[in-house]
Amino acid sequence: MAGIRCAKCLRAIEGLGSSTPGLNQIRVEMDKHLVHVEFDPEILNASAIASAITELGFKVRPLTP
Repeated sequence: MAGIRCAKCLRAIEGLGSSTPGLNQIRVEMDKHLVHVEFDPEILNASAIASAITELGFKVRPLTP
């Protein structure tokens, strides 16, 4: 994930957890540019989470092993 540069960025992304139904947990690893999410697939999907993060101005790409 690109664009995470400061604590304000981190708070903006992690703030989605309290404002997005079905998003149980969102945790940012700023030094690794990773976002870990736990969500209820009955309510939300990964694409919707990626879109919400993109709307905040960050570039999202899936983690590839």
